[in-house]
Amino acid sequence: MTGRAKSIFAAMLLCAVMIVLQGTTLSVIATLLLLALFSALMLEPTLRSVPAGIAQVLYNFVCVPQAFFESLVGSVPEKSASRRGMRWLKLLFFPVVALVVYYWIYRAANPKFEALTAGVIDRFMDGFINILSNLFSDHGIFILLLMVLCGALIFKLAPGAIADAERALSDALSRVRVRRLHWKAPLSLNALDRERHIGMLLLIMMNSILLVVNVIDIEWVWFGFVLEEGFSLKQFVHEGTWLLIISILLSMAIMLRLFRRNLNFHPRAIWLRRAALLWIVQNAVLCISVCIRNAHYIGFHGLAYKRIAVIAFLVLVLIGLATLGWKVQKQRSAYYLWRVNGWALVAVITVMACFNWDVIIVEHNLGHPNPAEIDTDNYLALSDKVLPLLHAHEDVVAHQMEKHGRNRELWTATQDPTVFREGLERRTASFMERWRAADLRSWTWAEQRTYDQLLKLTEQTK
Repeated sequence: MTGRAKSIFAAMLLCAVMIVLQGTTLSVIATLLLLALFSALMLEPTLRSVPAGIAQVLYNFVCVPQAFFESLVGSVPEKSASRRGMRWLKLLFFPVVALVVYYWIYRAANPKFEALTAGVIDRFMDGFINILSNLFSDHGIFILLLMVLCGALIFKLAPGAIADAERALSDALSRVRVRRLHWKAPLSLNALDRERHIGMLLLIMMNSILLVVNVIDIEWVWFGFVLEEGFSLKQFVHEGTWLLIISILLSMAIMLRLFRRNLNFHPRAIWLRRAALLWIVQNAVLCISVCIRNAHYIGFHGLAYKRIAVIAFLVLVLIGLATLGWKVQKQRSAYYLWRVNGWALVAVITVMACFNWDVIIVEHNLGHPNPAEIDTDNYLALSDKVLPLLHAHEDVVAHQMEKHGRNRELWTATQDPTVFREGLERRTASFMERWRAADLRSWTWAEQRTYDQLLKLTEQTK
């Protein structure tokens, strides 16, 4: 087992433990993703990057049906009746398809032909559909998909094209030399010089405009932010944040385009490289500004999944900018960025899977200093693990609803604590019934704790 496979296995084991302890959807998704990567690295030990591992798993998954039918045909003796039957089925496939197509054409074009054949064909189709529904029930389809998935994870069925293609890639960027006959004059650097001048002009303009944006953000967002009357915080954070993120990603794409080939090795590219590093630093400052915008929104409206996702995404963007700066400075390839940032994605997902975000969100929002702007509808949209917290703080939720009801603009579905309490009781009764009917296969420590706390609260209210 390679070191990469061991790292993925350790992360997968950690996420699997989190399923038992926390039982969150994110821990399940992370475990399945890491299982797929671990399978790819075990089947193709030479794979070095996460994107290549994912591509290998998908390729293997597609090859499972083909491998199944080839093995099925190969297991039948050459001169047996079954092999002859398969040959006849293969020969009859095209005529049958053609017959069906022409039948539907003639049926649509000729009403009398349709009346003549409708009864027989409809009875045949009803019987055929009935057979298919019995063969491909929900349970049967689940078993079939599970078999295909297990085959893709256990058996090496796909060709080694992805591993071979990745083997040719390197972290270091290579200079492409054009060989000319010795009696010919060497090629001019005019084309590279023009590209360098255009790139320098672009970076100067972009650095200048981004400097203005960063100075405004540092003065306004970092240190002097005040929520004024009539100011749209939603536009400020939602639209503003995603537009700034798009600008950062666009900047990274332009940088990859600019430093893609021999311009990295130009003898006069030092100032171009410095201007690029300055642009990367400024984009990192812009990324911090986006994070502070998100923090202002959390400080006003509380925590939510999208706001947490923005923070995780910005961490990945900062790592991407750091690796992009290293690429420009040390003349690394685009494959280097894919490889390093793929592993960074795995690390971030693994860390995120270790927390029960539903409980963290509810605990933060229940103690939020701005009760009038908390989305109380979201409480009942979270998992059952937050039910004890909500029962213990029904008065806080009622206070937040009351405060929100005094706002000029009401954006929650209900401001009635009685309606909230009824919904909470329905959720609690449903959870208790489900938990009592469950067995060890669906056991998690978090839900066991939730059940015990709810049982204790029920006994206290009797």
